Amino acid sequence: MIISNGFSCVIHMGAYTHEVILDNLTQCLTVCPESNAEILHKAPTYVKAPSKIWCQISCKDCPTALHKYENFVLRYVSDNNTFGIGKILKYKPHTIPQQPEPVNSDFYLKKMKEEHHIKLR
Repeated sequence: MIISNGFSCVIHMGAYTHEVILDNLTQCLTVCPESNAEILHKAPTYVKAPSKIWCQISCKDCPTALHKYENFVLRYVSDNNTFGIGKILKYKPHTIPQQPEPVNSDFYLKKMKEEHHIKLR
């Protein structure tokens, strides 16, 4: 199996299940079978099994509630087979955009009446 940036999969954390994308592969740790030496690759373009990776996981649709050091399972979208397990090391807090102030509806009714010469009851 080969994983690269933009790989789509399903994440399972307890009862939570959501489709995510693996982005920004930052590091990959592979073990050489002949010498048992660990090799660290910085910013790999792809990763083959068995390897340990550090990457950014982003949700496709909406922000997600997470806890630091929470365990998760990664599964294929198509056949639901598990291909990886992991732990959340850090996360970027979600900022909520500021909502516009509520508008007085009487203002719009007066404006509509003036522009379109509509008589309102």
